[in-house]
Amino acid sequence: STAVGAAVVFFPALVKMTSRRVLASSLGFSAGVMSYVSFVEIFTKSTASFEDAGFSESDAYLYSTLCFF
Repeated sequence: STAVGAAVVFFPALVKMTSRRVLASSLGFSAGVMSYVSFVEIFTKSTASFEDAGFSESDAYLYSTLCFF
């Protein structure tokens, strides 16, 4: 899906059909999704690292949350 979305810029007729507002909204949405996915991945790795260090599951979740913010 990323390649399909990126391929749109190679067809000027498709870009001219859409408004700048739609393109800006789509870019903002995709940036938000990518940020969310990255943060969730970092959070799960952090929780796993705390658990590997010997903390209980609930403590690892708490410490990961505190470190995240």
